[in-house]
Amino acid sequence: MVKKLIILLIISMFLNNINLSSTFADNSEKDPVDEQYYKLGYGKLEDVVNKFEKDNKVTVSLPMEYPFDITHSFAKVDNEGKLQLYYLNSRNKQVLKIFLTLNRNLLEVDGEEVVLKGNINAVIKDVGKVKKIDFIKNNLLYSISYYKDNINLTDQDLVNISNSIK
Repeated sequence: MVKKLIILLIISMFLNNINLSSTFADNSEKDPVDEQYYKLGYGKLEDVVNKFEKDNKVTVSLPMEYPFDITHSFAKVDNEGKLQLYYLNSRNKQVLKIFLTLNRNLLEVDGEEVVLKGNINAVIKDVGKVKKIDFIKNNLLYSISYYKDNINLTDQDLVNISNSIK
């Protein structure tokens, strides 16, 4: 009789532990950063990029090099048809934004002109609290930017990120 009670107690503890584990796993799956961006209309970067490529019959190339560890990435297409990519490190609040558009006429040449790999002309400029580099590659206008208050990058860092786009 005592033996049966001990076995029942052990089985009960085991089953209870499984339920607790699954409860904690369910709660940890909802990342608050993901939830916040999804509420703002952003989606998974890969899904949005694939849809943008299909809808516009273009190929989007993404950087292979980033100036910080990426913990999250999101994307959306805005009302003007511009593809917005957000890469962030939620631990230290660093954000890198990449906007792509088919409207190549939006390339502004006021700023510091630099030449990227493949003899691609680019322009680096300060726009208030934002630093950015703009260039045309694969018939798309790329604009890569960051907030100067949140991350300390050099112009060469922007060039390196741009050059890492294949």
